Amino acid sequence: MRAFASPAAAATEPRPPLLPNPPSTVSLAQDTSGGLIATWTASAIDSVHDAAVGYNLHYSPAGAGTWTLIAGVSSPYDLADLAADVAFDVEVQSVNAAGTSGWSATSTLTTAVAVPNAPTAPVLGQGEGSNLVATWTAPAADRTHNPATGYNLRASPSGAGTWTVVTGVNSPYMLQGLAAGTAIDVQVQAVNAAGAGAWSAVSTLTTGAAGPQAPNAPVIASVVPPADGTNSELAVTWTAPATDSTHDAATGYNLRYSPSGAGTWTTVAGVTSPYTITGLGGGAAIDVEVQATNAAPSAGAWSATLTSPGVPPALPGRQ
Repeated sequence: MRAFASPAAAATEPRPPLLPNPPSTVSLAQDTSGGLIATWTASAIDSVHDAAVGYNLHYSPAGAGTWTLIAGVSSPYDLADLAADVAFDVEVQSVNAAGTSGWSATSTLTTAVAVPNAPTAPVLGQGEGSNLVATWTAPAADRTHNPATGYNLRASPSGAGTWTVVTGVNSPYMLQGLAAGTAIDVQVQAVNAAGAGAWSAVSTLTTGAAGPQAPNAPVIASVVPPADGTNSELAVTWTAPATDSTHDAATGYNLRYSPSGAGTWTTVAGVTSPYTITGLGGGAAIDVEVQATNAAPSAGAWSATLTSPGVPPALPGRQ
């Protein structure tokens, strides 16, 4: 009996690859340098979608739709070098041999506020006596540095590094109480809601030589009619002002007086305590202030005002 060859088995065609599903929604978090960290889970596999072998990511300022594409990423992915304090939309797309999936749902997060840039080195100038005046300009903002909302300043004898820090200052700022004839290093630091930026470069200037400093204001002890009862006079007494590190002793005094509340002052220079004001009208209350002077270019501040109770009427037989 003749044998017949069996028919060849039919060849099985390989199944073409299927597109992957989109990834899950992207989770966004702040990184430590002002960027965003995007994480997602692998796209699901089902009867009509194969596994992803890679991912693409794109991002845009929120709502702008101006996407920047980054191909071949994996989770987690750090989006660095983003503009500070800006909301960003982020989406992820799965990739395999069949092509790319649709994009995931959009996730949005605002990048952190960034510390300001350092100001340029402050410009130093001489103030009164041994004071120095520091001025500076606001540092520029950029993608990774937000504007300054305030400033700190520090000063040290030049090269010593023993810094005295003053917070919450503005330009120009007067550095007072410095030793005369001493070189002083000064730096400025910008701050905002994110914290403090770097210190500026150092500026150095030598303070002026010591010179006389204006005295403190005196304190008026009394303003009363004289003991003899003259109705057109008031006797004024005051105490010498205290001296301190920024005020020298008084060597003389000026006095001024006015009808109470009028502010129409009559000034008498070079007086001493006690001093008698003459030629007043009887019965009117008088405001009195005293000012100390010395060799400083400017006189000290006027004292607090003391007001007389009013010049009494003339006693019988007196004018």
